[in-house]
Amino acid sequence: MFLLPANGVATWLEVSSLVQKSTSATVRALLLMALLTAPLGYGQPASVPLAADGPLSYPVAARLELPGEAVASGNLARLRVVVRNTSSEAAQHGVAAPLQAVVIRDVHWAGYPEAERLWIGPAVGSTRVNSDGIVYHNPNAQRLTEVSFERGLLLPGEEIAIDLPMTPQASSLELSVSYAVVGAGADFTQEVLLPWPMSKVGPGIETKYGPPTEAALQLRAKEVRLAVVKATLHDPQAELGIRNSNFTFHLPLLTTTSLTAGLSPAQARARSHMPADALAFYRGALDAWIVVSKDGSTVALYREAGSWKKSELVRMDPTAPELFCSEENGVTRITAPAREQDGKLVRKTRTLTPGALLMLLSNADKKRFRLVRTTVNEMGNRSAVLDLRPTGEDKREPSSPAEKPTR
Repeated sequence: MFLLPANGVATWLEVSSLVQKSTSATVRALLLMALLTAPLGYGQPASVPLAADGPLSYPVAARLELPGEAVASGNLARLRVVVRNTSSEAAQHGVAAPLQAVVIRDVHWAGYPEAERLWIGPAVGSTRVNSDGIVYHNPNAQRLTEVSFERGLLLPGEEIAIDLPMTPQASSLELSVSYAVVGAGADFTQEVLLPWPMSKVGPGIETKYGPPTEAALQLRAKEVRLAVVKATLHDPQAELGIRNSNFTFHLPLLTTTSLTAGLSPAQARARSHMPADALAFYRGALDAWIVVSKDGSTVALYREAGSWKKSELVRMDPTAPELFCSEENGVTRITAPAREQDGKLVRKTRTLTPGALLMLLSNADKKRFRLVRTTVNEMGNRSAVLDLRPTGEDKREPSSPAEKPTR
C-alpha cells in the first residue's frame, strides 16, 4: 500500500524523499505523479471553473467548467463535469490516505437517467490474453472484443472531463458520481494493465497492455486511453464495491430572461398551468417552452400574435426535451413506431426540423404513444436517443451484455 505522509507542511519534501529512496521504477513513477501540480486530464477545460460546495473529498472530487460567467435558467447549458482522483492530494490537507486508482461507473445529474455513457465494455477489435496475463488488442478487426476495457480509469492525480449538458431549473445542481476503488485500496499496480509504447521495430497492429511501468505511465501522461482492470477483464459485472458521491453546485444565473423569451421556468409553468415541480425547457430553435410534469403530461408554450399559446403534446419522459434540436442544424432524431414492411415490422429513425418535431408531438395519438429517452449501443459506444413508443412498451431494447448494470 502506498501511504502518503499526513504532514501538511513537509508533504512535498517527504514525498520527494520517498521517490529518491524507492527501488521500484513503478513506485517512483506513481509517486512522481502525486507531485504534479498540473492535473493530468482528458480534453481542454472550458472558460470558468466552478467548485462543488464543501471541502475537498477523497478519493474522488468533481468540479464544473462553465461556458461563461453565468447561465440562463430554463435554457440549455453546455456544462462540462471534471471528475478527479484526489488520493494524491490528501496529504496536503493533513489526511493520511493511500494512493488509489478508481474506475468510474456513472456520472449523471440528480433526477436524470443513468448510464448514458459506456464506462466499461468491449472495444472494437479482437484480443488475446497470454498465460502471463498480458493482453494484446488488435483494433483493426471488424468486431467487438470478448474482453472488457475500462474507459474511466483514474490513477492518482488524473482527471476526466465529461460533457454533461442540461437545463438548470434553479441555481442549485446535484451531481452523482458512482465509482469503485481498484484492488480494494491495496497495491493497485498489481491489478491495472496499461497500454505499453509501440515497438520501435515496425508499427505492428496490436496494442500490448501490461503492468504500469514507468514507460507506460509516461505514455499515459501524454494520451490517456483504454485500460484494463484484471477483475473486470472477463466479467464486467464483477463486484468491485460501488461507492456513490454526491456533489452540490450553485450556478451563477443570469438576472435577465432575454435568452428565454422573457420567461423564467416558474413563469412558464404558471402560464401553462403545470405543477410547480414540472420541468421547463426553453428551446430557441422552437421558440417555445416545453413543460413536462412528473407523470409525463407535456405542453408546448409558444408565442402567436403577441400572446402566449399552449398546445398539448404526447406524454414523454421528464428529461426527453434535453435532446430536442440537439443535433447539427437544430434537428432532432426520433425513432418512429414500428410499421409493417414486406411482412416485417420495421422501425426507422427520422430526422426532424424544429417545426416537424412540434407537429409530430402535437399530432401523435396521445393515448397510444409516449416519447421515451433511452440508450443504444453501437460498436462499443452508447448514446442517448428519443423513441416514440406505444404506451406501456418497455423503454429498452433487448439488452446486450454491455448494457447490463455494472457493479
